[in-house]
Amino acid sequence: VKRSRPLTVIISTAGAGQGGLAWDWWEYSHKVASGEIEDPSFAPIIFAADPEADWQDEDAWRQANPAIDAGFCSIEELRIKARRIQHFPAEIADFRRFHLNQWQEGAAEPWIALDLYDAAEEPMPESELLGRPCYVGVDLSSVEDLSAIVAVFPDGPRYDVLAHFFLPEEGLQRKVEEDRADYLRWAKEGYLTLTPGNVIDHDAIVEQLIAWATDYSIHEVAIDRWNSTAVTTRLQEEGFTVAQFGQGFASMAAPVKEMKRAILSGHFRHGGNPLLRLCFANAVAERDAAENEKLTKANSRGRIDGAVAAVMAIGRALANESGPSIYETERPDGLLFI
Repeated sequence: VKRSRPLTVIISTAGAGQGGLAWDWWEYSHKVASGEIEDPSFAPIIFAADPEADWQDEDAWRQANPAIDAGFCSIEELRIKARRIQHFPAEIADFRRFHLNQWQEGAAEPWIALDLYDAAEEPMPESELLGRPCYVGVDLSSVEDLSAIVAVFPDGPRYDVLAHFFLPEEGLQRKVEEDRADYLRWAKEGYLTLTPGNVIDHDAIVEQLIAWATDYSIHEVAIDRWNSTAVTTRLQEEGFTVAQFGQGFASMAAPVKEMKRAILSGHFRHGGNPLLRLCFANAVAERDAAENEKLTKANSRGRIDGAVAAVMAIGRALANESGPSIYETERPDGLLFI
């Protein structure tokens, strides 16, 4: 505003994760270029391959690098690099970003492909879930990170899924950039509760579960054994049946397998919750010698709390469908250990 004809030039390649300023500009540029947004003061110039283009297609290389044939970028060097990296998913993701200008999401080698996750059937309207039995998974953060609660409503081979998330509001902008997540928008849209201060407010989580219990028939709440004593006690005081859920292969292998089946068949009806989608985009599986899988935060690229909570909820739904597991023990205080 200090000059009569100001000019700002922004130059960047595509990034990773749908959060932060870079994603906002990327999305805005495409909307102006397509005519969805009219802004005569903004001139987007985009050299990028089609988002679905094969990364090994040389026509896609030229689409994103129009100066290749003029020698500005060596086509032979790109060929050599493409041959070398074809068995290294992380390097393929970088090739897509930096040579094809294709925006990347989540882990380079995710547990489930997002196009399969996105192809889910439409969920039941929430009004039709009223009074239906459900199982809830709770994944608590350590102190200042994302926490998740996920309810699954079994419907034969299908699961209707509700998810809600919690995050301390202090330092929010830093978390947006670190996680590449649009937390502020998702809070406004009702997917996320921002709690005051710089540590997670567990009371807000309990209150949300109490609110859910007024609408839905919560049969059990599954919660990670680690760092959950206070929340477990509070939930039991409120009348919830609580199952403490381990994070090893013995507890997670069966529900992970069942959740993969439901996703692949379109039966994991998640309703497009963007924060839950982010967690699945980041999720990476760890396998044991018997090819059992569990979702692990250690190998994942970003937050996966919602995916882990969904596994726990499905685990309790399976257990109650088939009877108690031999790995379960019940204590005198009513807690189930799995």
